[in-house]
Amino acid sequence: MRSHLKRTVKNVGACGDSGCKTYEVNISSPTGVNITVTPSQLLFNTEKQSLSYEITFASIAGTEASGSSQYGWISWGDGVHLVRSPIAFTWRQSHVSSI
Repeated sequence: MRSHLKRTVKNVGACGDSGCKTYEVNISSPTGVNITVTPSQLLFNTEKQSLSYEITFASIAGTEASGSSQYGWISWGDGVHLVRSPIAFTWRQSHVSSI
């Protein structure tokens, strides 16, 4: 099973003489889930600029367990600032196939 989610973030920091910051993604995937984020870097050129990214979640075959929950996170960092979003997954019986 694969799902996509699009998010938009806004630069709330000030830009200096050398421009704004580049934020790189760091992912902690929950057990049984493959997570990818595109793009893997966000380069803000101006203050208050909004940028979007897409998260793709894909379950790893054979790792789902009905009623189980798994946790992870996605974070964006520039070496000074860190913004983290938690992720939680729960597999329902209808999405778990048995052999």
